[in-house]
Amino acid sequence: MRTTLNIALSLLLLAVFPSYAEESAPARPNLDPEQILRQLVPEVPDIKMVTPEDMEPNPQGKYRRHAFIQGDFNKDGREDVAICATDEWIKKGISLTRNSYVLIASREKKQWVRVFLQRIDRLAFPFLIWDSERNRLLVGANRSDYEPGDIVWDLKEKKYKFVAPNK
Repeated sequence: MRTTLNIALSLLLLAVFPSYAEESAPARPNLDPEQILRQLVPEVPDIKMVTPEDMEPNPQGKYRRHAFIQGDFNKDGREDVAICATDEWIKKGISLTRNSYVLIASREKKQWVRVFLQRIDRLAFPFLIWDSERNRLLVGANRSDYEPGDIVWDLKEKKYKFVAPNK
């Protein structure tokens, strides 16, 4: 009798309180930033996402560096993703160089749509930071003091803009 009561109580608790796995299950297929990058930037055949090896020791907290960030950056109610990428190394004289890219894609129905692409010449090790106070993406450069700029949403023109720092 006691075992039957325990089973009934357990079933009741499972019905009332769903398991953690059910609550945390994604509502859509997992995000694959590398695939989004390849699909939406076909004009750069050697483009690839920044890897953990490209990142310097990553600080914790407010200014954590990311290779990609999810959110609703322009507050239009659609999911966005920003992805930091690079192309292949090219030898220029005695040095090696490559370019960086920041892609912002927005989810429309069941597909990702490219809404912004910025090429940053001769930046080898980029990263992204979301600055929630200023509502902008900060583009940084690992292994360098160089600050490429910020990506902001222009409310008037309803589009993203890349703003380089004043030098």
